[in-house]
Amino acid sequence: MKYLVKRFLIIFSVMLIGLFFVACNNDPVNRTTWSATEDGMEAVLTFNSPNFTISVGEDTIEGSYSVSGNTVSMAGREDGAGKPFTGTGTLAGNFLTIVDNNNNSLMFEKQ
Repeated sequence: MKYLVKRFLIIFSVMLIGLFFVACNNDPVNRTTWSATEDGMEAVLTFNSPNFTISVGEDTIEGSYSVSGNTVSMAGREDGAGKPFTGTGTLAGNFLTIVDNNNNSLMFEKQ
């Protein structure tokens, strides 16, 4: 009986640790806001998994994103149903540099 209780406790502990690993959030940008300045205008980037929004003045880009390591892949449309947008971002601390499908680069800082 004594060994049965020990086995149960060990199995329960392993299951609990596994649950913590599964529940762990590996998305470092979820629920964050970033800002940058482009041509004298402020650009605001907001992540809310699995979606993102970039606002520059009255223009917006909306879409979805995914994260792998320190790389953020983004795909969406400019101004709703407008032209397609794709971008790849690289995270470095509180900075996120995004290069879009036109090879334009913009560095955002986490707010």
